[in-house]
Amino acid sequence: MREGHAKIPAAAALLLLCGMVPARTDDPSAATSLRTFDPDRMDRSVDPCTDFYHYACGGWIKSNPVPADRGFLVPFLEIHERNLVLLRDILEKASVPGPGRDAAEQKSGDYYAACMDEKRIEAAGLRPLKDALDRIASVNSRQALSVEIARLQAAGDVLIFRLASEQDYRDPASVIANVDQDGLGLYGPDDYSRRGAEAGRMRSAYVEHIRKSLELVGGASGDAAAAASAVLKIESALAKEWLRPLARQEPVNMYHRMSRADLMALAPSFAWKEYFEAIQAPPLVDVNVRVPGFLRRLEDLLQNVSLDAWKDYLRFHLVNAWAPYLSSAFAKENFDFYGKTLGGATEPAPRWKTCVEFTEGSLGEAVGEIYVKAAFSPRARDEILGMVRGLVKVMTREIIEIPWMSEATRKEALAKLEALTINVGYPERWPDDTSLTIDREDFVGNERRCWLLGLRRNLERIGRPLDRKRWPISPAATDAAYHPWMDSVTYPAGILQPPFYEEDTDAVLKYGAIGMLIGHDLTHLFDGLCRQFDATGEWRDWWGAKDAREFKKRSRCFVREYSTFTAVDGVAVDGRLTLDENIADNGGLRIAYLGLQDLLRREPAAPVGGFTPEQRFFLADAQSFCGNLSDEVARSWSRNDGHALPQFRVNGVVSNMPEFRSAFNCKEGDPMVRENACRIW
Repeated sequence: MREGHAKIPAAAALLLLCGMVPARTDDPSAATSLRTFDPDRMDRSVDPCTDFYHYACGGWIKSNPVPADRGFLVPFLEIHERNLVLLRDILEKASVPGPGRDAAEQKSGDYYAACMDEKRIEAAGLRPLKDALDRIASVNSRQALSVEIARLQAAGDVLIFRLASEQDYRDPASVIANVDQDGLGLYGPDDYSRRGAEAGRMRSAYVEHIRKSLELVGGASGDAAAAASAVLKIESALAKEWLRPLARQEPVNMYHRMSRADLMALAPSFAWKEYFEAIQAPPLVDVNVRVPGFLRRLEDLLQNVSLDAWKDYLRFHLVNAWAPYLSSAFAKENFDFYGKTLGGATEPAPRWKTCVEFTEGSLGEAVGEIYVKAAFSPRARDEILGMVRGLVKVMTREIIEIPWMSEATRKEALAKLEALTINVGYPERWPDDTSLTIDREDFVGNERRCWLLGLRRNLERIGRPLDRKRWPISPAATDAAYHPWMDSVTYPAGILQPPFYEEDTDAVLKYGAIGMLIGHDLTHLFDGLCRQFDATGEWRDWWGAKDAREFKKRSRCFVREYSTFTAVDGVAVDGRLTLDENIADNGGLRIAYLGLQDLLRREPAAPVGGFTPEQRFFLADAQSFCGNLSDEVARSWSRNDGHALPQFRVNGVVSNMPEFRSAFNCKEGDPMVRENACRIW
């Protein structure tokens, strides 16, 4: 069950997934054809010491153009698309009514069936939004505006800001409320102010999208074009106080605990009391206001923007959030802007694929429960647990031996590693969603009820002790993560699939693919952000002053290196924005390599296909990043995402590794041999 996260346009959601590689998804055989390493993906005409990424991925790049329905192909899509095929089969079977279905199958199958019922969705047209639109039209005061924002948020629309629960940075055993910025329709705050012809065209297209969206819901408070411009002005003003992604990497910028009264004083024109009552928030004593300046800007807008403009803002964001769930006219307008203009796609995804993604996104645990039975074995779970524990030992050894770290800091770092919680595959207990009703004839209603249950669960945690056993990711998700507040790594069954994890392949390739991903997350324990949290999840400065200086000095090397890379049209990689992920990529591959060497000392391996074990290790890693991106996605990713583009996640890492140089006999002066190599872990 999703936890009350904002609806986001399909193109933006895919950017957040780190992207993917479509197989022939209408062909069931595609679900089983993926391999951890495939020599046919290579381009052997390229010198690996000159450009290892294109050496490993050149053949794949030539034969896999950007797909019409995605606008990009990057590593996780290969698994994601495979999972879509598997889930399609699962959900189509579960959608057939019958007494043999269990609760998870009934909910997942009926949600999917409702989504696939295009005839019913088409006939409904705008009707699912009529009540909300009527309420917006009747808003006649700031107090009524505040109440309507709460009602819309409870129904699935996050407007202006979001209210949620979070672990208290300073008291990690407890959960408090947080209020955070939200409410923009473009990908990043700089999209509202960036100069240049490309940025101007994007904003003009966005205003046109707002206008068309307002006309689809029956117009605006006045002229639709003027209303669209007014909505853009509201968002542009909010964007000026938006905390940028780079600033959000520092906890000091994200933690402002204050009383409920102090929160209300930031924006006194907003009817907070009525808002909290309408959204059914639990009693709030203290709140973490992540961006106080954002709420002060909201106060200014409430004072100076007309009520009609605010009502148009609500109308637009209502339809923008729900357009993919409505009839074809709404879905097409949403795709034309987010999919085509911003995402570089040329045609929408087939309906079954959209419905599989919607079902998994809204019923993550129910779908995960039946997915695990079909696609994940106990053997795989045991093997991954063993690999994680083995690489934790490697990381422990590296910290013990690191020369620049003091004993006091080393002791704290080792304690953090020792306390690490490892989640693999699926949770030990599945959440209880018996109160959730899924109706195969009510698609939008299903989505609203899923959202509301997730929101209720989220807000009910406020004021309670932290539940450290709660799973943070859907078991079928194509994702993996380290959570610093929980000091936990999570590898759901959805990502433990080919090409990242192939149960029957050899250990060399496993260390290059899934081993690198595990090492990546272990290194995140000590990146620029996560190193500021201790073994309990408390934000405190446990680093000695000299140790912190040494860490930052080594970090600057990565900033300089990655800032020399150019994505597209002169848009450079932001070495500061991508720093934590670059640290994790570099440290993760080295940890995985050391883990492989430990294994090879016990169990020597012979060359395969003309490649040594070390060469196959690096090739498996590189091929997990093979990708093609449209120019639109490459630009947006480089400006807003914390990950570097695929080619830099490969070449930027191996050029820092003397082990790579030895494996491929590279010489000093080769592009893949950096004169001043960067290294932290």
